[in-house]
Amino acid sequence: MELSPKHKAFAAIGVILGTFLAAIEATAVATAMPTATSSLGGIALIHYVFAAYSLAIVLTIPTWGRLSDIWGLRASYLAGCSAFLFGSVLCGFSQNVYQLIIFRFVQGIGAGSIFPVAMTTLGVIYSHEKRAKMQIYLSLVWAFASVIGPPLGALLTHALSWRWVFYLNLPAGIVSLFLVEYGLAKFLEIKDKIKRPFDHKGSMLLSLVIFILIAAIAVDRQGKLYFGWSGFFGFTFVAFASSFLPFSPFHVLKNPVFIRTGTSNFFICMAMFGSLAFVPLFCQAGLGQTVGGAGRTLTISTFGWVISSIVATRAYLRVSLRTLSRIGIILMVLSFGYLGFRLNSITANVFRMSLLVMGLGIGICFAPMLIGLQSVLPRQDMGTGTAGLQFLRNLGGLMGVAVMGTLLAITWDKSAYAAGSAATAASQMVARHAMSKVFLMDTLISLAGLFCVWSLPHTMLTNGNGNGENSKKL
Repeated sequence: MELSPKHKAFAAIGVILGTFLAAIEATAVATAMPTATSSLGGIALIHYVFAAYSLAIVLTIPTWGRLSDIWGLRASYLAGCSAFLFGSVLCGFSQNVYQLIIFRFVQGIGAGSIFPVAMTTLGVIYSHEKRAKMQIYLSLVWAFASVIGPPLGALLTHALSWRWVFYLNLPAGIVSLFLVEYGLAKFLEIKDKIKRPFDHKGSMLLSLVIFILIAAIAVDRQGKLYFGWSGFFGFTFVAFASSFLPFSPFHVLKNPVFIRTGTSNFFICMAMFGSLAFVPLFCQAGLGQTVGGAGRTLTISTFGWVISSIVATRAYLRVSLRTLSRIGIILMVLSFGYLGFRLNSITANVFRMSLLVMGLGIGICFAPMLIGLQSVLPRQDMGTGTAGLQFLRNLGGLMGVAVMGTLLAITWDKSAYAAGSAATAASQMVARHAMSKVFLMDTLISLAGLFCVWSLPHTMLTNGNGNGENSKKL
């Protein structure tokens, strides 16, 4: 029994709206957090407010993905989105910064469901050809959220209160819940009835592994590794040695498309987020731009990401995934390499163009990799596979920021530059030299991602519904 177009539309609008809420939450809250933590008397702990939300997402994405295969899409989305809204309310009611940190963790647990379950839902209810169009809508949602999020957060903070940044999630979130409930109500009647156990031991082990990795990349106030390089390599070895006990089904983990797209996404997210996190600071310290100018420079990469993502998803049905992935990552390697070797003498406009090329490369490979992975997985494993890919993306970004931050702390004496002061020629050269090391490291990491996708398999076996239709070259 196939869902009617009407029910599909309601479900799609519901999960896309939920994705928009989670996406705009990240951008709007970033604007409001300095005011929020100051009013709660904990500005020194502001980084823990962000870390709690990000850590909760990384910890719970694999669990929610597996639960969507066991409970069904509707139950998993309703539970996750409800947790997100509940955490939003609690954040708005926070009376001190410690409560805000705890409630942001609760909110992050719910957000960990929205991203993978939304992408899985679109992959399941639509055919192979329609998924590309749905990915275009998701790309537009992310772009729109990144543009209106910061000014919306600032407007609510100054006109009303920072608490309304969290309260604003409620009306739209409730609408999203009702849309998904109605759209997927009949889908539950046709979902796979085979019982699939939940690996509680694997889930706890995975959480332990992530905590060990967080300890490995923890940095102090100067940005240096808290446990030193010996601790970094020691914790990392223990984490990866422990992770051989799989939380996800082994047949998913050994799927060649999952292995190659997953590891490649880990590396390219590590390179991308590891550099973009420090671009605004570099624009001010190394290029002499204002805060607004730095924001506009960063937006250029997002613009390139969205445009190329739309083009790539349309081309996906005609061009192989392996070709698209190669083109995208090669553009990233060229952009990072150019910045790494030429940053000491680069102009602001050339820097923006390089970021645009990097954004174009990211967009070309990101969405097609997700669609390609969903196309080789049977329905009963699509949630686990989608969440696994999203998990590796988030984990790569988390480690990238920590590693590049440590590299900057080693190579950049920030005492030569004070935030809000005019950048001198000497301080600009110091910043350029340090940031060039980051881009050179990103080049090597991107090459590792390129190596992972270079030998992607040639053919897909299924269309994601397990019926073997729509076989296509990768």
